[in-house]
Amino acid sequence: MPRLGQHLTVTCLLAVVLSGCQMPGREGAVSRSLATCRHLSQQGVAALEREQVQQAETLLGKAVAACPIDPEARRHYAEALWRGGARPEAITQLDEACRLASEDATLRVRLAEMHLLVGQLEPARQSAQQALDLNPKLPAAWAIRGRVMLVGGQPQEALADFHRALGYAPGDRQILLEVAELYRQLSWPQRALATLHSLADTYSPGEEPQQVLYLMGLAYTASRVSRPPRSAGPPRRRSSVGWPRPSCWPAIRRRPRPRPSTPWFFSLGTPPASNCWTACDWPGSRRLCAPPLSDACSRQEGSGDPRRVCHCLT
Repeated sequence: MPRLGQHLTVTCLLAVVLSGCQMPGREGAVSRSLATCRHLSQQGVAALEREQVQQAETLLGKAVAACPIDPEARRHYAEALWRGGARPEAITQLDEACRLASEDATLRVRLAEMHLLVGQLEPARQSAQQALDLNPKLPAAWAIRGRVMLVGGQPQEALADFHRALGYAPGDRQILLEVAELYRQLSWPQRALATLHSLADTYSPGEEPQQVLYLMGLAYTASRVSRPPRSAGPPRRRSSVGWPRPSCWPAIRRRPRPRPSTPWFFSLGTPPASNCWTACDWPGSRRLCAPPLSDACSRQEGSGDPRRVCHCLT
């Protein structure tokens, strides 16, 4: 068995050498087949940008045939197949690209997106987790796992993953929009409105998309409707004293702070008929008395205290 494994290894290496394709990341001169692959890949990507999908598929297919172990060629070929509607073939090509580039987390994020778009939740979840294992600080990996959780009926876990993504990319507009929409679905309009305000701040004034403004209007309306009604208790009684008239303000401003030793006397009697308060003499201090109670300022009965007692409502 060990001898058989050695023969297989030698056979694979000979196939690579004979094909003229250089392994990615290896130093040395670029082989003719790899140069051809890269040239065809550039032409195919340019055709894909021009929306010439059929031509891009042809060019990128030739690039993959020229160098089957080039992960970039397979990635672009997968994108061309995806746009052309051949989704299973696109997933196959991208899966092979992920196998060739085992340390590339972005390829697994794109593979998870493709799996999710065709309804394959478990492969999408696995690809997203593999991307996170390779790069735990990749915002796109947290975002795609959040989308998988959301489609799988786990909105709270999805919200947590979206917030992890925003922790590494606070200004990502797509993630902010998804978080705001998720808040709206969870009936948290205030948080949705705050998130939309953060999203609107990423645009220049007057350049906010109509979708953002529309969602802000929905969130604002929902926040107004969702406010709890006031308790149906008895109405609060307004004070019959009210605020002093402006003519009394100078006397109020001139009132000094009373000393701690000064006794305070309060009266809870009938409120005064007038809103204007007047000053009442007090040794060492001045108190404010309502006009109807100003006559009640008299000597304290039975105590011999020469100070006056001011029955005040303050």
